[in-house]
Amino acid sequence: MERSFPARLASFLIFVLLTIVTIGLYPLYFAVTRLEEQNQLLQAILDEQRL
Repeated sequence: MERSFPARLASFLIFVLLTIVTIGLYPLYFAVTRLEEQNQLLQAILDEQRL
């Protein structure tokens, strides 16, 4: 049973939209985790300096 063209087009557009959202979220996730790692490293350096 083959789906109609509008149904296939709608599925494709949903796929494209979700792909764009996913690719857009990755840089945000990367930046947040990178800043968290940097803050932990700087905190460890500060703790070492205080000793």
